[in-house]
Amino acid sequence: MKIFLIILAIIFGLIALILIIPVKAKFSYKGGKILYVVKYAFYPIISSEKKDKPKKEKKKKPKKNKPEKIKKNKKKKEKKKSGINEDKSDKPHSISTENTEQKPKTEENTVSDKKDENSKEEKSDEKSSDKPKKKKSISEKIEFFLDIWNAAKKPVRKIFKGFKFTKVHIDIKVSDEDAYDCALKYGRMCFAVYNGLELANEIFTVKPEHIKVYCVFAEEKSEYDISFTARFRLGTAVGAGIMFLLTYYFKIHRPNKKKLKNKKSQKRKIKASVRKTA
Repeated sequence: MKIFLIILAIIFGLIALILIIPVKAKFSYKGGKILYVVKYAFYPIISSEKKDKPKKEKKKKPKKNKPEKIKKNKKKKEKKKSGINEDKSDKPHSISTENTEQKPKTEENTVSDKKDENSKEEKSDEKSSDKPKKKKSISEKIEFFLDIWNAAKKPVRKIFKGFKFTKVHIDIKVSDEDAYDCALKYGRMCFAVYNGLELANEIFTVKPEHIKVYCVFAEEKSEYDISFTARFRLGTAVGAGIMFLLTYYFKIHRPNKKKLKNKKSQKRKIKASVRKTA
C-alpha cells in the first residue's frame, strides 16, 4: 500500500511540475534581423539560430565489377514430330441448354406471398405513423451559443491574461529627409505604439521596461529596436477549462433541465384536466 501511495505521489508531483513550469519565449528585432527562441524547462523547442552542421560527405562505394556472363552454347532441342501435332483435333464446344420450366404456383405459395405483402404494408404504415423528431429552432440554437459564450467569458479572459509579456523594450527612431513627412510619421508611430500597448495590456499582461519614440530629421532610414520575453503556464489553461465546465454545468445545464421538467409536468397536468372535463 505504501509503494502504491508513493507512486501516486510521484505521478501527481510530475503532473504539477509540468503544469507549473512556464513556456518561455524571447523575441527581438534589430537592424532588420529577427531572433526568437521558445523554451520549456531550459529546453529549446523552436529557435531562429540554426547551427550550420557540417554535412557528412557520402563515401562513394567502389563499383563492383560484375562477373562476365559465360555464354553457354546450348543445343537446340529437336522439334516435336509434326505428325503428333497434326493429329490433335479441335473438340467442338458442347453447349448445354437447360430447359427451365416454370412450375405452377401452389396454393401454399400464393398464401405465403400474400402474407409477406401484408406484413410489408403494415411496416410501411408504422414508419409513416412515426412522427419525425423536432429539430431545434433558430432561436433555440442562438440561446445555446449564447449560454456557451456566457460560460466561456471568464475562462477565455483568464487564458489571455495568462500570457505575460515582460521586459518590453521599444526604441524607435523615426527619420525622413523632409521635416514635414518626418513629423507626420512620428505622430503616426506614437499613436500606434502607445495605443497598441494599452490595448495589449487590456487583453494580455504587459509590463513595459523601456518605451521611446523619437524623430531625427535629414536621415533616410528609420531604425527599430524591439524586444520582449513572454511566459505562459499550462496550468492556467487547465484551470480555465475546469472553470468553464463547472460554470456551464451549475449555471446553465442544471437550470435548463429543471425548466424542461417543469414544462413537461405542466403539460401533463393540462392533459389530465382536459381528460377529466371530457
